[in-house]
Amino acid sequence: MTFSSWWRRPVSRSIILIGAMAVLTVGGQLAMPRTPPAASTVVVPISSLSLVCPTLPADSPGLSIAVKGALLAGAHSASLQLQARQPVNLNITAHGVTSTAVRHSAAAVFSASGSAASQLMADASIAGSSSTTRGYATYSCQPPTSSQWLVGGASTVGRTDVLSIANVDDTTADVDLEVWSESGKSSARSLHGIEIPPRSVKQISLAQLEPDRAMFAVHVTANGGQVTSAILSRGQRALSSLGIDVISPVSSPLASDLVGVIPNGTTNAVLGLLSPGSPTAARVSLVTSDGVYPLAGAENLTLDADKLLRIPLPDAALVGDVMVLVQADAEILSGITSDIAIKGGPDLASEAMLSPIYRAASVTVDPTVSEATALLYSDVATTVTARVRTGSSTTTQRLRLKAGVVTRAKLVGGAGQPHLLSILPDVDGVVSGSVLFTRASVGMAASSVEPLVSVRGYVAVPPVEPDVSR
Repeated sequence: MTFSSWWRRPVSRSIILIGAMAVLTVGGQLAMPRTPPAASTVVVPISSLSLVCPTLPADSPGLSIAVKGALLAGAHSASLQLQARQPVNLNITAHGVTSTAVRHSAAAVFSASGSAASQLMADASIAGSSSTTRGYATYSCQPPTSSQWLVGGASTVGRTDVLSIANVDDTTADVDLEVWSESGKSSARSLHGIEIPPRSVKQISLAQLEPDRAMFAVHVTANGGQVTSAILSRGQRALSSLGIDVISPVSSPLASDLVGVIPNGTTNAVLGLLSPGSPTAARVSLVTSDGVYPLAGAENLTLDADKLLRIPLPDAALVGDVMVLVQADAEILSGITSDIAIKGGPDLASEAMLSPIYRAASVTVDPTVSEATALLYSDVATTVTARVRTGSSTTTQRLRLKAGVVTRAKLVGGAGQPHLLSILPDVDGVVSGSVLFTRASVGMAASSVEPLVSVRGYVAVPPVEPDVSR
């Protein structure tokens, strides 16, 4: 083997580079005075919390919708209010899953205060079992904010996608929308001054905003109030369902982030990138089972300002479980849409940016879900505890995560009872991931992939750099 061919091997280059870095590091430590170590991130509980799930349009026959809440520890209590025409109030007890069906367009508001606020989690699920509605989707309930960003949805033939915006306050919300697609930013006047009555949900068809668009990016801004939003996606060809999905918002664009987990068997995956306001450079890599590799053709991108760039991810590159790493020179928005190939036909899936897990991340598992599989990532070798509660019983297992690859672990198998699944990292902020749900019903299968979100009752305080001026 010649030196040039040996050098082209990534492993060979890594050996040389790591050795050189080690020499430089040792030399630097000998030459420079020792500095105090940086303080670690502090995670502080908050005193009150509300989580909101906007539900489906009322005219959604064939679909069953459920909202679910749980308290992760302690003998506390929290409440669920379903803001429908006839409001429903339920108490949430510790260590169990409280679930209720939703039959009208409404907002589900989960609330807790005191020590219960740091233990509250809530999510929702949508299931269709007929040939025209088949599909399954889960999504996490979000705290209301004045600004939310979403990537996904379409208005092409065969898609019926709706943006839902929930106002849970007692006053009218004044909302502005910014909408981008592959053709640029929409200038429609109808996007501004949208009034949402108190304690109600506004449903806006994406086809009315911009017809015949393959992907959207949406910025929801509430003027003088706070709202929660989500996009419901439904695909259909003739009389057959292509699946359903719910796209949850993120709080803001980021300059560098992991975007979703693409489970093994996924097809037609598309990455959407948006640089709002100004052009920027970006790089896209795939995190695979044996390392991180640049995505061919996307190693050096220039994102035009205010124009959504769609990048198809070749099926041949999606071998095993894959994550997407996006790095940019400025803050950008990113998300993935795809089809999950399963027995019984495809189902729609989407994922946005993956946030690090602090303290714990939890999801509920419906009784009809036959499998729940964790797909976890860390850029350092570490361990996590996976805890599954079913009724009064609890099972735990330790998962070892290798650095820089996706780790798959089946945690729930067998339907019949609701489960509460929690991921507790040994080190805050170094683990992120998703849960893949598989649901079998009446000979049909459906699936959903949902990012793991930290328990909302904590706020992460960044480390304070040590003062080395003296």
